[in-house]
Amino acid sequence: RHDSSKVFKCAQCDYTTHTKSRLTKHQVKHKGFKDLKCAHCDYVTYSSCNLKRHLQKHGSKNFKCTQCDYETNVKHIFAAHRLIHKLSKDLKCGHCEYETNSKAYLRTHLLEHKAFKEFKCGQCDYATNNKAVFKVHQLSHN
Repeated sequence: RHDSSKVFKCAQCDYTTHTKSRLTKHQVKHKGFKDLKCAHCDYVTYSSCNLKRHLQKHGSKNFKCTQCDYETNVKHIFAAHRLIHKLSKDLKCGHCEYETNSKAYLRTHLLEHKAFKEFKCGQCDYATNNKAVFKVHQLSHN
């Protein structure tokens, strides 16, 4: 379990996190240039993970949904997609009425029940543990 009292701070911006690995991953963004290029299109990035994910888009779509037009070449993403067609929700939150078929969605949801909120808005009292949701919230102040 992570020690919530330990904070890792970026020396180049106001980013903070509670894990060293997240800080290291974040700091790659400050390189100032994107040196990883896709051989199939004009896509460039600073992250090898992002390039790998992008390259999957160029592959053939091996997984095709029989219930809609969705297709992908990533097996675990296809498995997650198929769950949206399922009517019953097998995974339930123990703290509220939230239900889902996705373990990832449930994990993300459970973060909201934690007392400590990693992402705190500097313009209002909003706080969350979900970075993506926090970024959307920040846009509401623009």
